[in-house]
Amino acid sequence: PSEPVNLITREKAVNYYRFSMEKPLKVEINGPTQLRVLTRIENHYQMKGRIHYRVQVKENAKVISTYQLSSRRSEVAVYENDKELIPGKACEFVIDIPRGRHSYEILPLDKDKSTLLGRFLLPKKDVKLEK
Repeated sequence: PSEPVNLITREKAVNYYRFSMEKPLKVEINGPTQLRVLTRIENHYQMKGRIHYRVQVKENAKVISTYQLSSRRSEVAVYENDKELIPGKACEFVIDIPRGRHSYEILPLDKDKSTLLGRFLLPKKDVKLEK
């Protein structure tokens, strides 16, 4: 259900997904591996300074972990199609995926922050296409 968003950073398009409490970011993955999750807060022009936000990771509706992240306005990334918002600097956390198939849900916890942008990164050695 996530909405794709293109950011331009250092003249290169990077794809993120907008997610919220109502529409969390979902991923299904086979372990063992490590899943790097990059998140960015969506800043309005009037927002200044450091912005703190919390992200929760769930597996089968059970909370695995909660992260307290902090970000500033990005100096290098801009939205490709939206001039009203400014992306925050990317914050990263890592989820260790045990052996087997797992489904994760990632959602913001702060009601006053509306939406976040998220992106997943996997080690190249662990990426295989299923038939």
